Amino acid sequence: MKVIIFCGGKGTRLIEKTEFIPKPLAEIGNIPIVTHLIYRYLKYGYKDFLLLIGYKGRMIIDYIKDQKKNNFSHLKLLSHVGKELKIKPNIEYLDTGVETELWRRLLLAREQIKEKTFMVNYSDGLADIDITKVEEFHKKHKKSGTVVIVKPHSQYGKVLVDKRGTVNSFVEKPIETFWVNGGFFVFNRNFFKYLDEGLSNNIQPLEIAARYGELQAFPHSGFWKCMDTFKDLNEFNEFYNKGDAKWLKFK
Repeated sequence: MKVIIFCGGKGTRLIEKTEFIPKPLAEIGNIPIVTHLIYRYLKYGYKDFLLLIGYKGRMIIDYIKDQKKNNFSHLKLLSHVGKELKIKPNIEYLDTGVETELWRRLLLAREQIKEKTFMVNYSDGLADIDITKVEEFHKKHKKSGTVVIVKPHSQYGKVLVDKRGTVNSFVEKPIETFWVNGGFFVFNRNFFKYLDEGLSNNIQPLEIAARYGELQAFPHSGFWKCMDTFKDLNEFNEFYNKGDAKWLKFK
């Protein structure tokens, strides 16, 4: 099954890095986040990737070419954190433009996606999710799409106060009670009609699929984190340097 990864955006909220490099090349432990993501898929047997590039896309191509020449040295480094790497990735690219909106990039890739079912992923989020379980879940419900949903950590600490206004305790960045889009998807080819309809009417394609009852949620309660800001990047590196990179661990 092919894995499509969005790699074309400007990543303006991470301007400290993306002024110079594309966001997928922002490094965790001196290894680009997109390689961390590819490694997770490889560990579950998914080896065919299509990167939808745009902003500073040449740098992504050059990085992958260099990795191929060096026998995917970065993936080997990550395998020392988890388990041994047994398969190598087959990585293709499609230049979808610098200013192209996110889901239009996927529409532009339609001719390169021959599979009846395929996976899609943002390039800035990592999780300790069992990807094969997401695929199995998708095949069982038989709808057009599956979206992994997660409960994020609040960016603020929580203050617990009693009825008299007395502070009882502080909770550091608790997990929120609501669900958000985790950026991991599985789609059937008929999802493209919702892409067409949504983009033609300036409506979020996921919203269109949801209106037709064709989008099912896969709740993930384990580790998940998105690299939105420079602070997030620093936190990812703290996890990695402490040996607590949960996205690199497997049961």
